[in-house]
Amino acid sequence: MVMSDIIKPDEHSHERLGRAIRRSAVIFAVVALIATSGFFIINAYQAEQYHVRNEAARAADLIALRARTNPQRWHDDHDWLDDAINQLHGPGEESWHEIVGASGDVITRDGRIPWLFSVVGEAPVEVDGRVVALVRVGQVPHRAFDFTALGLALGAILSVCVIVVLWVLPIRALNAAFGQAQTYRRALEVRVAELELTQKLLQQRGVELSQAAERLREAREQERKANLAKSEFLANMSHELRTPLNSIIGFAEIMELGTFGSIGNPRYEEYLGHIHASGKHLLGLINDMLDLAKVEAGRLELDEQVVDFGGIVDDCLNLLQQPVDNTGLTLGRDVPEHLPALMADERKLRQILLNLLSNAIKYTPPNGRVSVRAWCDTAERFCFSVSDTGVGMAPEDIPKALEPFGQVDNPMVSREEGTGLGLPLTKALVELHGGTIMLESEAGRGTRATVTIPAERVFGIRERRREGGAA
Repeated sequence: MVMSDIIKPDEHSHERLGRAIRRSAVIFAVVALIATSGFFIINAYQAEQYHVRNEAARAADLIALRARTNPQRWHDDHDWLDDAINQLHGPGEESWHEIVGASGDVITRDGRIPWLFSVVGEAPVEVDGRVVALVRVGQVPHRAFDFTALGLALGAILSVCVIVVLWVLPIRALNAAFGQAQTYRRALEVRVAELELTQKLLQQRGVELSQAAERLREAREQERKANLAKSEFLANMSHELRTPLNSIIGFAEIMELGTFGSIGNPRYEEYLGHIHASGKHLLGLINDMLDLAKVEAGRLELDEQVVDFGGIVDDCLNLLQQPVDNTGLTLGRDVPEHLPALMADERKLRQILLNLLSNAIKYTPPNGRVSVRAWCDTAERFCFSVSDTGVGMAPEDIPKALEPFGQVDNPMVSREEGTGLGLPLTKALVELHGGTIMLESEAGRGTRATVTIPAERVFGIRERRREGGAA
């Protein structure tokens, strides 16, 4: 079911509701007319009847008085009896009276036949506690007719009001509401059509995105397999690449040192020096590339042991002191004597520090300064940093410098050689120890690289935590 089916209107509901309103209005109008006119008719008839009864009672009292004064002949004087009743009731063609004796015989009657709708009143004539006659008085209920007409008029007016209130106004309001509902429904249908179209477009877009995601997943899986194959290939080629290169460097050293005699030509000696330096440089690049390939392939493991970081700093500074002296750089050392030992791979930790120091020396101009600092932070993590006063880099170039083969373009250092493997390999070796590396740099102001080793590798802290957990 689509949304347009939900808002589809009932075409006959408006007509059914209108008929129900009109039917209810007519019923209420008829009830109001009957109730109003009936109320007036009943009350008027009762008033007429009460009046006639009073007249009959007064006539009966007058006749009873005559009967007591003339007990023998009171009923024979018909003229007097008629005059007495007419004095009280009043003669007229629309009224009548009669006097009936105790035996049921009619003593006197005005001669008119009682009308069908006459109002009749009766009263007994009593003499000495004995009923000697019965007086009947009747008349046409003119006031009842008048009140009936008034009741019908008021009932008609009330019925018209009921029709207006319960028919005209509700039907008008219903038509207005229905018209407004139709307007809203048409607007809603347009909106629903737009939403259904949007839904179809979104579904189509969702299918396209799912297909694109599937293609991307397949591409990433192929890329992962290609990178894994590349890393495995490079890792497997370590012996084949290093063995001939070591032979070249070894023979170059023998010839340069003249182990088996002098070559004789100074130009050859210069060439041998270039061969030896280039071979060592190439060996370093191959070692870095192979180590990075092993990390990516998951084949580089740590040879953990207790390491004195201060001794590693001294060894690295001593190794780099001669190149630094030739450039006029100053090497600084800020490593406290009481720093705890580390549980780490000494060779890889030394490689991390040498890479950072070599980078700092390479990109620091003459008479600059390169310094090493080590400390334990408040979280008991081991931290060390290498900072320089070199050319630095823009902050947005730092992520690129940490990518494999990523080099930051800088005209001030374009003369330097490099493949962009030093920092990525350093980052991989730090993460292999569970640590992090952070670069802070500013163009023309130098660079600082900070390495953080987790507290679990700090010797002493590690043992205290184990003992605490065991307790």
